[in-house]
Amino acid sequence: MTQGVTSSGWLRRYGAPLAVGIAALVIAVLALRLANDARASLPSTEMAAARGPCLLPAEQMRRAHMDLLLHERRVAVREGIRNPQASLERCVTCHATHDAAGISLSANDPRHFCRACHDQVAVRVDCFSCHRATPAIAAADTETAR
Repeated sequence: MTQGVTSSGWLRRYGAPLAVGIAALVIAVLALRLANDARASLPSTEMAAARGPCLLPAEQMRRAHMDLLLHERRVAVREGIRNPQASLERCVTCHATHDAAGISLSANDPRHFCRACHDQVAVRVDCFSCHRATPAIAAADTETAR
């Protein structure tokens, strides 16, 4: 008489590692799918590109913008040196998101440029508790101001 799978110890020996392997595979596939979904819904940078060059290409800015902002904050606050090209005000001016009526959206609106990515990755944007989340001048006036 042949012994069943459970009585031979095969399941006892390989069951747990096999289950862990399958679970890891499922998690990896889901993570890749979520990453692709998140990448597909990144905010557009076309309007900002039309207003002039950014400090870095879009892919680098997506990865390093927080480091750049923190560096500029340290230099401005501790050393009193302000760089208008790397200011948060410049970022907001170029990347302002507008509603259908052309009104700039505040940081409280989920359609705001910064929130489009930060909400997806569960990162709280606290820059706008002190700084403006909308351009100081109207979007139409931005071109004339440059």
